[in-house]
Amino acid sequence: RWCTVTGVQTCALPISVARYHRVRPLAEVRVGRWLDFGHLQTYYRARCGVSIQREFNELDIDFRRIRKSGRDGAKIRAEADWFEHLPASLRSYTPALLGQGLRSDGRPWYSLEYLPLPTLHELYVFGSLASGTWRGILGACAEFLVDCRQTARAMSGAPVAGEPALRDLIARKTDERLGAFLRQRGMSAGARWRYAGTPLPPLEEIARITAQAVGGDPACHRSIVHGDFCFTNIFYDFRTQRVRVIDPRGSLDGRHNSVLGDWRYDLAKLSHSLVGGYDHILAGRYRLEGFDERDARLEFPEDDAFGRQRELADAIVVESMTPWDTEIIAIVVHLFLSMLPLHSDRPDRQRAFLANALRLFHDHFVRR
Repeated sequence: RWCTVTGVQTCALPISVARYHRVRPLAEVRVGRWLDFGHLQTYYRARCGVSIQREFNELDIDFRRIRKSGRDGAKIRAEADWFEHLPASLRSYTPALLGQGLRSDGRPWYSLEYLPLPTLHELYVFGSLASGTWRGILGACAEFLVDCRQTARAMSGAPVAGEPALRDLIARKTDERLGAFLRQRGMSAGARWRYAGTPLPPLEEIARITAQAVGGDPACHRSIVHGDFCFTNIFYDFRTQRVRVIDPRGSLDGRHNSVLGDWRYDLAKLSHSLVGGYDHILAGRYRLEGFDERDARLEFPEDDAFGRQRELADAIVVESMTPWDTEIIAIVVHLFLSMLPLHSDRPDRQRAFLANALRLFHDHFVRR
């Protein structure tokens, strides 16, 4: 049974609330926007109106499709090219590409099928899933990486224009980005840091040591590469037990668009979320101490999936490597160092990202 609380026909409430109103009058408040998360169907429809986008991107979302554009036209074109040139055998891992073109202001755009699915970021940070469920999800991530690797082997004759060794790529990008961050913050490149009381080398030396830990002929590690295979860009379909990915890089070196690259970069991006704590930093679920004294200590909650990361990481094995391998962690350190200047609008995140790079270097290169 339903009735209106007042004579104004604005909303209907359960009769129990109407009776309560007679005893303890309720104020009527008009809202311009209502997001209904009460049922699964309405949750996914309401979720269309709550997008998380960086300031340099523009997203137009409805329940059928999502259209993306942004200030960096080359990046948008690279993403669209990745979806367009992805081999057919891998397209079950992505939403359908619905079109691409130019806006009236000349900026490129592309449109994808809207997926009413949770991201791994949401499940990892805010969910409460059993370890067995997580092993299935991460096993599906590994399945995607293995399928990409096998597909690339069938394309062995396809060149990767200007493809550098991954070590050279991350070293060059980190040097540029780290230098930009230090200039932004007025920090000395030779400044010494400590992590939890343990002395560490200067940041540039940390970047050099970890770059040297990444080796190998790039041709031996060639694969179809997403390029940003972190939890924020991965959806999981519980019905099909398959991951679906969005927001690919489309160009690892920033100059040549290609679906090909070094698969270790994707595994490192996955480790960056699972082991590196990237998603918890984005959500503000961490505690940072001692940063201003250059003796940082970063802590994450241990009562969720992050506390089971070593156990869960066993579900991800690609070419006998796991997210915990030293070579992969070295790339993760570079990921955190190289993203520092990109978050100048959030100094709190910059501090946490830097402290996290120090934590990973301390735990995997100093204490081992």
